[in-house]
Amino acid sequence: MRLKNYFDSIFFWGLISNIKYSSYQKIVASHQHVFNIDDLQTAPQPLKGMANLLEDWNKELSLSNLKALSGTVTFNFIITETGDMENIQIEAGSGNASSRQLFEVFKKLQFKWRPGAINNKRVSVNYQLILPNRH
Repeated sequence: MRLKNYFDSIFFWGLISNIKYSSYQKIVASHQHVFNIDDLQTAPQPLKGMANLLEDWNKELSLSNLKALSGTVTFNFIITETGDMENIQIEAGSGNASSRQLFEVFKKLQFKWRPGAINNKRVSVNYQLILPNRH
């Protein structure tokens, strides 16, 4: 009887350690390395091109209820290996009092990107985009 309990406990602890290891692998996989733009061999590009991105931005600004502004607004975000934007932030002082509204306009557009690459492998990259905030 003791031998059966011994094997049962070994099986149980083996099962627990497999669960812990599998959870750890998922955590590591979800925090892949994010590169800087200077590290890339191929820089990310908006799928519709930069000219269309600017056109969509200006059109959305003119449709919004923002007062006429001048200058630029700076957005920092991550372009994932799938071309999505994550962790979008507006730089402090960028756009002045209307920063939150400019942020909402930018977020609403949901630009898709052709991701950056290293050795022909798509990678996530930190990206900074400076846009005019006048319309």
